[in-house]
Amino acid sequence: MIRQLYSTLYLVGSFIVFSFGILIFLKNRKNKVNFHCGIWYFTTFIWLFFYGLMLLSSNFNQAYFWAKVGYSGVVYVCCLGIFNFIISFLEIKSREIKILSFILGLFALYLLFSIWRNNAFIDGLYQYKFGFYPRAGMIHPIFLSLFFSLYLWMGYNLYTSFTSQTKIKELSPLDIYRRKYLFLVAIISSLASLDFLPNYGFKIYPLGFLITSITIYVTFYAITRYNLLDIKIVAARFIVFIVVYTLVLGLPFGLVAFEQNWLVSIFDKNWFWAPMISLFILATCGPFIFLYINKKIENRIKAEELHAHQLLKEAARGIILIHDLPKLFNLITHMSTKILKVTNAFVFCYDKNNDDFYLASIRYKSKYNYLERLNKDNPIIKTLLNSQTPLVYEEIKIKSQEKQNNQYQILLKEMQKLNSQIIIPTTVRGELFAFLGLDAKKSQRTYTSEDVSTLWALSFQVGLGIENILLYEREKQYLAERARRQALADMAPGASHQFNNRLATISAIVDNLAELTKDEFKEFSKEEILDTLSNQLPLLQEEIGKAKQITSVILQKSKVKFEFSKVDIVKVIENAINATKLRRAKESLEGIKEPQFIINASNDLPKLTICEGIIQDVCENMFNNGADATIIKQKRKLTSPDYQPTIKINVDKNDNYVIITIEDNGIGIEEENLKKIFTPYFTTKATAEKGITGGYGLGLWIIREFIEDHGGKLEVSSEYTKWTKFTIKLPINFKPPNK
Repeated sequence: MIRQLYSTLYLVGSFIVFSFGILIFLKNRKNKVNFHCGIWYFTTFIWLFFYGLMLLSSNFNQAYFWAKVGYSGVVYVCCLGIFNFIISFLEIKSREIKILSFILGLFALYLLFSIWRNNAFIDGLYQYKFGFYPRAGMIHPIFLSLFFSLYLWMGYNLYTSFTSQTKIKELSPLDIYRRKYLFLVAIISSLASLDFLPNYGFKIYPLGFLITSITIYVTFYAITRYNLLDIKIVAARFIVFIVVYTLVLGLPFGLVAFEQNWLVSIFDKNWFWAPMISLFILATCGPFIFLYINKKIENRIKAEELHAHQLLKEAARGIILIHDLPKLFNLITHMSTKILKVTNAFVFCYDKNNDDFYLASIRYKSKYNYLERLNKDNPIIKTLLNSQTPLVYEEIKIKSQEKQNNQYQILLKEMQKLNSQIIIPTTVRGELFAFLGLDAKKSQRTYTSEDVSTLWALSFQVGLGIENILLYEREKQYLAERARRQALADMAPGASHQFNNRLATISAIVDNLAELTKDEFKEFSKEEILDTLSNQLPLLQEEIGKAKQITSVILQKSKVKFEFSKVDIVKVIENAINATKLRRAKESLEGIKEPQFIINASNDLPKLTICEGIIQDVCENMFNNGADATIIKQKRKLTSPDYQPTIKINVDKNDNYVIITIEDNGIGIEEENLKKIFTPYFTTKATAEKGITGGYGLGLWIIREFIEDHGGKLEVSSEYTKWTKFTIKLPINFKPPNK
């Protein structure tokens, strides 16, 4: 009965191996790794299947025949099967390897000849409790020496393939991890060599079928999946497999080995049905038990990874609240490196003006030599534009090996240049707008399909966030342009009044000068005429200068483009003061005093990189608000008789910022309103109060956005009925964002 059970285990194992071999071979027959792995599995099937028949046989001659067939499979597996698989997997193509392969082939043929023609290799059979087993011949030790030498060679090459600094530079982190994985498989499979001990008369049960089945299983997984499991998961599966199938196969075997008399006493002649039925039931339940326990253990091992995915999903919810592209991209790279524990992350974004992609954000640029721009001819960009799906380094590598396609080889090299293991595209309205690239994980773990799915889901959320930002930017530009047009319309009466005054003065001066040319002025001496000219011409020049100043302000207001340039901030403030005065020139305030402007500026102020039109609008809005505050204070009779409305502008700097303070001695802001001052559409002005001109429609909320777009800050403080002070901080070394 022991013989029957043991033979059953070999036969079951052989069919498992055969099934895996067929699957691997059919997956890609052109791939050398798949081909050699398939042949290895097939010859392993021959070994296990015919050993099963040998153990089942009660006839010596019949058992000896099955032993010879089975050992034919052993010869190929040990001499060529594993060897060919390893050299194809490691892509070893040296001349020495070809010679060694040829010698091993000849030696395998010699051993096969010895098996079938003489007793030099197999010299009869031993008969053990578990059945017949081959007896080692005189050349069998030579075979064993070669077998152990090949295993040492294989282990050495696998080990150095992921520890050698020269080879590491040529491999992706996942390649290194795969080789570590197969090194572990090699160590496990070497335990199958214990099956050679019964060949030399040691009465131990051969367990090679079990170890080989495990090895075949994990190798199958490694070959058929591009994304290998964590070593911890492999070890966990290995232990669970051993425990479950030791119970499944060991319980019936134990009943026969140790409780045969007890079974006979209960079931009499039909006692063997008890272990057979129990084997059938346990074999049926075994896979379900294995899957259940394995899932529990894997979930515990993957708890950190699952937690990271949850954090990414939670962080993605806040993306749509961001109104700035650089901030959004910096957040994505920061999240990726921190949550997924990635060595580096970057984002490339589409630049409409140059029709290419620029490096918008990167986490650790100092560690890598990244390109600043990628044009649309780049293989990565082309692939993303066509597929709009994630690019996974290992998937592309497998495709390049399977299809021998040069396109995939080029794509691999480009991903290596960017130090990226995975690239996730982000589309906006069906068009590629940006893509996120991630380097290897710090733990050297692989990117799982769950990682890819989570990151791709994140990219859709990022796409929505980008659409939100673009809409927000368009709205801001629309509001700014509308405010500028309104400002021009509001300024027109004052500007035309002032300009007409200048023209009237110029006309009067020209008339006076024209009079000097008439006959009645001939009695004047040349000195008297020159004296008159010297008095009139400077006045004429002054009025022309004032007219030019008015037209300059109007032209400045007509600018609509958001262009950054190096600008003298004091001149911008002076232009804003002049524009404010022009705008308010025709206001009838019934004796109410208009404020005087006092500006103090440091002498060593640097030029700032700003959008001149936007910052001038900001200053005008501030000045206009300050002027309105002084008027409201006078109208509400909260001033003394000697009250002089004043707006003081102070411009200074520190190490990082130019600081502009705008302080008026107007009505001030109540404490409860001070907290709401930057709320959209909030105002403290009473529109019914006569003489209050109102703002440009920009509002302090969008003014603050404009300041922040320049990398600056806007602060406010006030004491009601006394004063209000706004502080604008603009960075000295501001770098405009790429739009």
